[in-house]
Amino acid sequence: MWVALGKEGTAWTLAKERLSAANLHCRCFELENEAREARERVASLEEKVNSLGDVLVRESQERSAIVGRYQGELTQIEALLVKQDDTLV
Repeated sequence: MWVALGKEGTAWTLAKERLSAANLHCRCFELENEAREARERVASLEEKVNSLGDVLVRESQERSAIVGRYQGELTQIEALLVKQDDTLV
């Protein structure tokens, strides 16, 4: 009788270990899926950030060009004012 209980106990222990292993396997699979989904979300966000960065660089370049034009025009106006002052003196 004792031997039979021992075998049943061993079989029960093995069954519990198999169930634990199966549960761990399922959890690993779930974690792999979560990690893949997170990587996909990060990649999408990186694309958006890069796109916004490109827009910001382009806008900055446009603003610099506008400032350069205005500075050039201001320099021309100042030169005209100096000439006008010289002719009035």
